[in-house]
Amino acid sequence: MKILRRGASADHGTKSVELKIAKMQWAPAAEAFDITFTTAATDFSTGARHNYRLRFSPKELSTILQMLAEAGTAMDGDDFAATFQKAFPSLFKLQAMASGLRIAA
Repeated sequence: MKILRRGASADHGTKSVELKIAKMQWAPAAEAFDITFTTAATDFSTGARHNYRLRFSPKELSTILQMLAEAGTAMDGDDFAATFQKAFPSLFKLQAMASGLRIAA
C-alpha cells in the first residue's frame, strides 16, 4: 500500500511511503476493522519512525466497497477479471454473508 501526500498550502511535490499489510482484523472494542503493517514508516518531515494502523468503521468500509464497485466499472472487464481473480472467492464469501448466510470462521 502506498500512502501519498502533498502540502495543502506549500506544495513541494508529492511524498510517499510504502507499507506492506500484515493483517486486517475486527477490533470489537472500537467496533471497527484495523489494518496493521509489517514495518514502521519513516516520518515525511522529521525522519522519526511510526507504526501506522488504519481503522475503518463498517460504514466507512461499506462506502469504500461501493466506491470500488463504481470505479471498477471504468476498467476493461478482462483487465478487472485478471487483476481481481484471486479475490473472487473472498468477494463471493462477502456476497453470501450479505445475503444472510452464516459462514464458519
